[in-house]
Amino acid sequence: MKLWNKFAEKHGLPRVRGVETAAGNRTLDDARKTKARLRWPEWCKDDPKGEGMNTFYRVLRAVQTMPFYLGENDRGWTIDLDFLLRNGREWRKLLDRAEARRGQPRDAYEAYFDQEGRTDD
Repeated sequence: MKLWNKFAEKHGLPRVRGVETAAGNRTLDDARKTKARLRWPEWCKDDPKGEGMNTFYRVLRAVQTMPFYLGENDRGWTIDLDFLLRNGREWRKLLDRAEARRGQPRDAYEAYFDQEGRTDD
């Protein structure tokens, strides 16, 4: 959630508020957690390292290179976390479109942090 919110803030996308835990932290609500648990094995399977996060970073990198997802379309629609978690087709289509536009991206995890700096928040 923190990674998405950092990315969303930078690109003017909807942030996720989440719910407060007993410890005072914020986390995804139950519906989003369920969807994220369904996507995670797909992301791990698609990740050459088998870790899943590289796939998520590839998706974020693809989003930031495609103006359509950032609101530059006839409706002003922007992507949100729910769109990525909705089903296994959305994130794959997004990656396919991005890769078709510019060829296979380099390791997205490394590329993202080359720009952003490493934080695990």
